[in-house]
Amino acid sequence: MNILKYWRNTLADAARAEINLDKTLHITNCIVNFEAGQVDIAKSQELIDKEEIRINGVKGIEDRKHKDWQHIIEVQALVAPFYINAIPEHTRIIGESGPFYPFLIRAILNRQGNLRPDDDTFPYIPRVHLEPQINERVNFIFSNVDVVDKVFSEAFNEQNWSDYWNYIQSIFRKLTGQDIRTYKADN
Repeated sequence: MNILKYWRNTLADAARAEINLDKTLHITNCIVNFEAGQVDIAKSQELIDKEEIRINGVKGIEDRKHKDWQHIIEVQALVAPFYINAIPEHTRIIGESGPFYPFLIRAILNRQGNLRPDDDTFPYIPRVHLEPQINERVNFIFSNVDVVDKVFSEAFNEQNWSDYWNYIQSIFRKLTGQDIRTYKADN
């Protein structure tokens, strides 16, 4: 039975591919109204413009006036409701520096700054911040693999942002025992 559980956990971990945020298009210091599902319009357009330039550049098209220029009106996004940044004196002790993002909400963002649920409604939680720990250099633990698996078994199937935000808050409480608005990590 232990071998079977180990095999299942290994497969689940493999499905949690790590996203290197430093290598993705991103914007920071962006005002997000999570209740309304609204992102600053200028920042939304900035991010979508960057993605439009990237996808056209892959095809070798650099001129927006080119007949084959692909215009996009929305992008898949990961939205961080908070980030973790260790207290400077603790970085020497724990060996981690920030910021890092242990909980990212999947969404679709359009040019008007509106968010809607993505088809994949489960938040992205980097495996590196889950117990049992697989990396000795990481000390920040957000939750536990078994808890995440249990919580993620509760599927969300609506397309309404308000309901999705309520769902996100509910599973966050189940994952951490805290409210997402007042979450405080140790150290």
